[in-house]
Amino acid sequence: MKEQDYIREAQKRVKKVKDFWSHFWSWAITCAFLLALNLFTYPGYIWAFFPIAGWGLGLAFHAFDVFGYPGFGKDWEEKALKKEALRLKERAQELNLDEPEAAKAQEEEELVLPPLEKKYQDDELV
Repeated sequence: MKEQDYIREAQKRVKKVKDFWSHFWSWAITCAFLLALNLFTYPGYIWAFFPIAGWGLGLAFHAFDVFGYPGFGKDWEEKALKKEALRLKERAQELNLDEPEAAKAQEEEELVLPPLEKKYQDDELV
């Protein structure tokens, strides 16, 4: 990767973080406004909870997109790939698929289908 590519990737990342914080502050200010409006107009029922919760859910997904899911970073993905590759290799050894003859025999095995039978007359078709 060239230096220019690193700079371009860094710019994309910084823009995503900046957009998230812009989204967060829009949500926070709107939440304060909705709560104030709710308490001044009808304090007996907190209806502002519903738009705050809905938008908050969208904000949470935006945060996951920008910062990643907790516990599922790049290092987790690499560890999971190595673990799965090891599991598949062990499974292949259990089934003796690592032996060339067994693998070749399995590849050459053909599926044999019975011939199709016509169970209708042509004049029965609409």
